[in-house]
Amino acid sequence: MTTYLLREGHSVRVDALPIAIRVQPVGGGPFGHRVEVAGRNGPVRTVRRPDQVIVPVIDQPVQVSLLPEGEAFGPQSVVTVALGPDSPAGGEADRAVLDAVDLSGLRRRDIVIMEPDAGRIKISTIGMVNDEALPATAEMARDAARGVLGVPRLPAERQVRLVVGLDTSASMRRLPADRLVRPCLELFAGLGVVIAGDQTAHGTLVGWEPVPVPAGPAAEFAESMITGLADRPLDIGCRIGEFAAGAGERVACFLITDAVPPARPGQRLAGTVVVGEAQSPGPLRDGSTGVPVLSDDQRLDRDQVGRIVASLLAAAGALIGAENLIGTP
Repeated sequence: MTTYLLREGHSVRVDALPIAIRVQPVGGGPFGHRVEVAGRNGPVRTVRRPDQVIVPVIDQPVQVSLLPEGEAFGPQSVVTVALGPDSPAGGEADRAVLDAVDLSGLRRRDIVIMEPDAGRIKISTIGMVNDEALPATAEMARDAARGVLGVPRLPAERQVRLVVGLDTSASMRRLPADRLVRPCLELFAGLGVVIAGDQTAHGTLVGWEPVPVPAGPAAEFAESMITGLADRPLDIGCRIGEFAAGAGERVACFLITDAVPPARPGQRLAGTVVVGEAQSPGPLRDGSTGVPVLSDDQRLDRDQVGRIVASLLAAAGALIGAENLIGTP
């Protein structure tokens, strides 16, 4: 028997026998889920057992999807999925495994297409995303974005380059960066995984002149920006125009600051994030997004992150083709 680990864009062929689908929660224990198997005209015949779902006959393309028992999958809902022949001889047959599928925040996750192919069954992934470990706030932001958009990652034609500017003026450096801007940066790290073509945010320090910060993995985005901020001399003012002018047709350009700019030069900014001790999380009256500055022993909770992410997605809605978002956390 050969076990094939399926990644994004991969497929494998197995014997044309009844196919068993086994879903196994990872880590945090069992959680409610349903396996849906549908063909051209709706659900196909399945045999359901406590530990698996069996598709007796595959004579047309069928899609396998996972759905929550409630409205959406909760945080850290991660599963492995094994698909392979179910028969007395199946123990020696090849099978496919999808490892660590993160369902968190989703209302539905399409995982594979199974179809007849030259006397065998071809199993192909659908939009699989291999998730890296993220800081806690970034993970919450990623889950919230997936819940609002309804997909683990935007399709290629709707993805953008995500550019995040950080105001480096004196007023933005009055508090330790861990308190003032780390939560904002981690929010964008999680958001980039879902909407950005390269699954990361590109940072720029915006003072007297914009200074790009080298891009890296999403998990390191906040740390890279904070390190760059610490190495930068104190700036007087924040010249937004040159930074915002770099935005293009498929660029979602955001600025993190402590005050709403008097104007958005050329209307190039997708949105502005305003941080402050008394700030309300989420959309503000002027169209910007508020992020509160918390004490050292606090962090943003899921409800706050959900409101902030929904506001950021609404600001970028025209760019990502999500003017009518399917829901809000």
